[in-house]
Amino acid sequence: MHRDPLHKACRAHANACEYAPTMAILMLVVAMREPGAWAAVLFIAATGARVLHAVGMLASPTLAAGHPLRLVGAAGTYLTGVGLVLAAVLSTWVS
Repeated sequence: MHRDPLHKACRAHANACEYAPTMAILMLVVAMREPGAWAAVLFIAATGARVLHAVGMLASPTLAAGHPLRLVGAAGTYLTGVGLVLAAVLSTWVS
């Protein structure tokens, strides 16, 4: 079952559905405060991390097997997510 391409695609899509709404809301909150260019870099990095994670899931031979792109994408998602949370909290708190 873990080798089935359709199953891997469904899991990659489901994983994206778990993170996309939170990331989108955080990006919206940060963008509403008229941020600088750093925010655009953070938005692009967060989006790129999610893409890398999905590609890593699809490229791995099985879902149980790790893939470097999946690892980089997951780490990037966590790091940019923390950055977005900090930016959202600080932009709301400072204003």
